[in-house]
Amino acid sequence: MIPTLLIAGLVLGRWWKSTIVLATMTWCLILLAAGTIDVRQLGGTALLACLNVSAGVLVHQVIRTVVNIARTPGTHA
Repeated sequence: MIPTLLIAGLVLGRWWKSTIVLATMTWCLILLAAGTIDVRQLGGTALLACLNVSAGVLVHQVIRTVVNIARTPGTHA
């Protein structure tokens, strides 16, 4: 679970809002369809999925910001 959602966040982190919502919903639907969880476990599963995707998105955004700062001339000390 964790690596799959982290990778989704890392790869699609540019569109962070959509990525968090869609990856969380998709993961929950996959687990429901596979019979791994039932409806009573959906809230906890969604929370954990959201946190894991958000971690990947955060790493993506930090890397993106660092690259943008490095590319911008005149912003270095």
